[in-house]
This record gives sequence, structure tokens and C-alpha cells, in this order.
Amino acid sequence: MGGPGWKAETLQRTILGVALGMASVLTGASAVTCRRALDLSWIVDAGQAENEMFGAFRRRCPPHVDITGCIAPFLRDEEPEGLRFVSVTPPPPGGDGVASAGVRLSPPGIEDDLRMRGRPFPVVGGERHAYIMPPSPPPAGLPTILLEYVPTRFQALRRQAWMTFAAGLAGAVAIVAGALFLQRLVRQRDVLLREAQEKEKLAALGRMSAVLAHELRNPLASAKGRAELVVELLGRDDRLAARARSVVDELARVEAVTRQLLDFVRSGKVQRSACDVARLAHDAVERAGGEVELRLEPGVPSWQLDAYAMERALLNLLRNALEAQAGAAEKVALIVGVRGGELYFCVRDHGPGFPSGVELGAPFATTRSGGTGLGLAVSQQIVKAHGGRMVLGAAAEGGAEVEIFIP
Repeated sequence: MGGPGWKAETLQRTILGVALGMASVLTGASAVTCRRALDLSWIVDAGQAENEMFGAFRRRCPPHVDITGCIAPFLRDEEPEGLRFVSVTPPPPGGDGVASAGVRLSPPGIEDDLRMRGRPFPVVGGERHAYIMPPSPPPAGLPTILLEYVPTRFQALRRQAWMTFAAGLAGAVAIVAGALFLQRLVRQRDVLLREAQEKEKLAALGRMSAVLAHELRNPLASAKGRAELVVELLGRDDRLAARARSVVDELARVEAVTRQLLDFVRSGKVQRSACDVARLAHDAVERAGGEVELRLEPGVPSWQLDAYAMERALLNLLRNALEAQAGAAEKVALIVGVRGGELYFCVRDHGPGFPSGVELGAPFATTRSGGTGLGLAVSQQIVKAHGGRMVLGAAAEGGAEVEIFIP
């Protein structure tokens, strides 16, 4: 069985998969509907040309009526319905030439193309359609009638087809966007859950550390003092004195672990006040007890900090760096300045760099023999308590680099 992280990842993948499936179905259905509507638009256009325009012409201008005097009133009456041009060639017996009304846009001679008869076709930009009757081949003695009109039914259906496709596409995009938003919410919930678990773990560790410090501090101090007295009493007995000194060293190590535990518990609370950053950096370098190069950039200002806590954070990082590059010719560097309106500290060493496969900054995570894994965790807690962030990485010239940004 997977843990909460596995469940959250599975839920995110499921949400995105379902959303992509729904979006694909919706897009496909919209495309098919649009394609069918576009195909149907020509049938609707033929219906407008045949049933409305040509049907009205046959009713208004039957064969026994004078075409020359008929088509102009017919065009005027049908203009609101979209009719723009009418021509009849040749006219019925008794007339000669071509009778027409309106402004023609279709090319001359199109009536002679038998393939164009009996179906609507676009002319000049598609804003008008033309329709020629009778269909091919024309019965003998019948005139050729050309109608040009605005294809309102055709245009409306095509607009609706593209609007349907656009709405489907917008719906698909909305579904995917909603799924990504839900993914983000699930991810945020997972982060908040981990943070809550981490806080609960740290709170339990804090309670345990307080109890340990209270119960162990006095006995440790007493045992250490007596062991140191034994070392003094043994004097020149090197063999026994060495054993006694090892007891003192072990008690000192236990005392240091207890002190680090207390530091870790207290590192989540800071009291900020105006602090001389340059003085803070100098003090940290002096207390680090090794070869450290301090690089103060010009214009380092005073800053609202908990000076004691921040010095402790820098000391942990500097001592870790000194231990990591033990024996190297180069010095550990502490760089202090301002980056993007934030106070900037950078501790850089020339050691082997951060190891892989270790959760850096987690309590008790360490790769050093005899290390407690609390130094980096304490520093990180102090930085977070200041509302800042700590970035761990590799230095450009080799080694490890820890950057701190304090708003």
C-alpha cells in the first residue's frame, strides 16, 4: 500500500486523465457537429434559393406576364429577404435581349455553363450566392433565370456551426484548466498535510528535548565534573588518565547533543530588532574557530533580526563548511550583501559538496561520523522563523554553497 504522497499523485493523475478524456470527447463531438452543420448549410442554401427566391419569382412572374415590367417590382419586394439581382434570358416570345434588374456580380456567360445550373454557388467573396434555373439540360423554349441573393440561412447556419465548435473547444479548455486547478489544490493539500505532520513531529521532538534537557543536564554536569576531577587526581598515570579523559569526552558529546536539541526546539521562535549585520558576521567568523574569509559587500545596512539566533545559524553553517573541507588550501567564504531587497548570506566551501540520497535539513539527517544532523536543521528553522528561505546547492568553483535570503 502506498502512503499519502502516492495517493495524492494517483488522484492528480486520475483527475487529469479524466479531464483530458472529457475534453477530447467534447472537442471531437463539437468538430463532428460543426462539420455536419457546414455540410447541411449547402442544403439549406439550396432550399432558400429554390423554395424562397425561385418559388417567389415563379409566382410573381409567370410565363404569360411581361417579364420586362415584372422583375424590377419583384426585386424591390424581395430585397428585404436578400435578393440583389435578377436576369431572364432570352425573354418570352415578343421581346428580345436580356431582361434584368439590380447590380450583377457573377461573371458574364455563367448561364452557359450547364454544370452551374440547379444549385447555388458563391460569387465575388462569397457574400452573395447565385442560382440558375432551369436545371441542366434546360427544356426547350424555357428562359434561363439567374438570381443573385444574400444567403442568410446559409450564413446563419455556418455561424452557428463555428460557434458550436468554439463553445466545445472553450468547454474542453475549461475542463482541462479546472483539472489543473484541482491538481494544484490537491498538491497544496498534500504540502499542507506534510507541513502539519512535520510540525507535529517537531512539536513531539520539542517536548522530548525539553524533558531530556531537564532530566540530563544536572546529572551530566555532575558526572563530567567528577570525571575531570578523576583526570586531575590520576596525574601521571597516562593509561588510566586517558581512559578517564575518554569518559569526559563522551560526557561532553552527550552534553553537546542535549544543547543542540534545545537549540532546535528554540529555533522556531525569534525576537527581531535592529541589528548591525556587519558586526553579526564578524562575530560569527571569530567564533567559528577556523580559516574563514568574510566578504562584506558595500552598503550592508542594519536589519531587523534576532541577532543571537542568526549568529547561531551562521555558526552552524560555518562549522559544517570547515569540517567538510578539512585540509583544503582555500578558505571558507562568508559573503554578506543585499539581493533583490533581501538580506543575503552565502557560506561557500571547497569540500566534496552535498551528498546525494540524503534529505538535507531534516532533523538527524547526517553523513558525518559522530554528527547529530541538527546543525543544518537548526539553521533552517531559524531562517524560516525570520520569514526567509535557505537554498542549498553546488558552488561554481566546486564544493557546497548555502544561500540565505531574509526579507
